Amino acid sequence: MNLFIFIKLFQKTTITTFLPKKAFYGGFTINKRFSLKPVQSVIFDLDGVIIDSETVYYRINEKSLAHFGINYSLELKHGQMGRKLSEGVGYLLEATKLKEKGVKPEDYLKVYKTFFKEELDSTKGSGWPLLCGAQKLINHLNQNKIQLSLCTGSSSKEFPKKIGKCKELIEKMNTIVLSGDDPEVKEGKPAPDPYLVGILNVTIRRMHPQPSHQNNILVLEDSIHGVHSALSAGCRVCWIPQKQFFIPGELEELENKIRKEDDRKLFEERINSLNDFIPERYGLPKF
Repeated sequence: MNLFIFIKLFQKTTITTFLPKKAFYGGFTINKRFSLKPVQSVIFDLDGVIIDSETVYYRINEKSLAHFGINYSLELKHGQMGRKLSEGVGYLLEATKLKEKGVKPEDYLKVYKTFFKEELDSTKGSGWPLLCGAQKLINHLNQNKIQLSLCTGSSSKEFPKKIGKCKELIEKMNTIVLSGDDPEVKEGKPAPDPYLVGILNVTIRRMHPQPSHQNNILVLEDSIHGVHSALSAGCRVCWIPQKQFFIPGELEELENKIRKEDDRKLFEERINSLNDFIPERYGLPKF
């Protein structure tokens, strides 16, 4: 076999690895199959993946619920993640019984928006802080001409105010979907999963060029709802949860459940931050 034929055959094959199917490395777990197709496109979530807005949202909801005499909790936080603001508020009022006491969504939103504005004003136009590894990874993938997309629940009104520190990074995205007020994104009730699948499908439809298969798309997500939705959409997933929003042992329990339910083995790994992301394991160029 001459060298030219060998190279052409190699380009058509999948990436082969000899790591175990599941392994533990430096504080994070991976699901390593013996055969992986290279990732052609990467979809980023904004909140909790690129910017540290989840910490801000926690403070805002904590103050807002305190206004109505209710304590905010991690359980309530998890129930909100992956929902539009309006749906998240509806969930909170139901879960805390505030709805039964006559508190309407507009009542809560009035208080919420006051604290939201305070948080934004405190940044003095710089937006919310970047999370570890986001800038390095986005710049690296962009320099290597990997298709990048942003899929977020933000609205077109709040989005520009949140991205002050990462505007240049966001400009590197080939596709951006702001599902907070995108007319093509349908709401999913009562669970957010169908809604999130809808966002992903809209994002994928708008990609140009189109990836050859959903399996060639990698979704970077921080919420458990987002992970389930990406898997349902047929995409591969890297989960980057923020540990401070989970009780001890909860992450491991959720991950084990995902792996048992993931028939197609699209759940790739759970990592602590994008600093732990290893591009070559997905067939992407090394740092």
